[in-house]
Amino acid sequence: MSAIGSAANVAWGFEVGNTSLITLATVSVGMLDGAITVRVPRTVAVLRADQYAAPIDSTVTSRDAYVSFTMKEVLGANLAAAWDTGAYTSSSVTVASTEAGQVALVIATKGPDECTCTVTMTKAVSIGEGTWTIPFAAGQTIAAEFQAVGDVSNSGRLFAVVHS
Repeated sequence: MSAIGSAANVAWGFEVGNTSLITLATVSVGMLDGAITVRVPRTVAVLRADQYAAPIDSTVTSRDAYVSFTMKEVLGANLAAAWDTGAYTSSSVTVASTEAGQVALVIATKGPDECTCTVTMTKAVSIGEGTWTIPFAAGQTIAAEFQAVGDVSNSGRLFAVVHS
């Protein structure tokens, strides 16, 4: 396998281009394959008073943010990212019981009309299964999911999505 977007990757069924790139901790790790799924589950506690049958107030007691996506260029760096194994070095990825920890996740996409959408998690941890699909007759893919960690230096921000 060659570098991200390399013409040499065409033999493996990958498309050449840079319209949708995924960056983890300033390293480009792969091209996006399909959609980005963003989930923001939250728990709401409702306040009721004895004299009211309906809720009279509420507060959010917890909020999380998750981003999942599939990468089409399965290179060592994106395997290491999806499996939370730390840095990719020396052409090998080893899955061990240690974690990479928090990384910065940036997904930059460009639509056919040249508009862009950038998803940024300044602090994220790799979670989920990190499913690697090896069909051999077509392009390999790896599915990854990241959970946002609150950035206390930025008012607890979990993630941002910017369209331009």
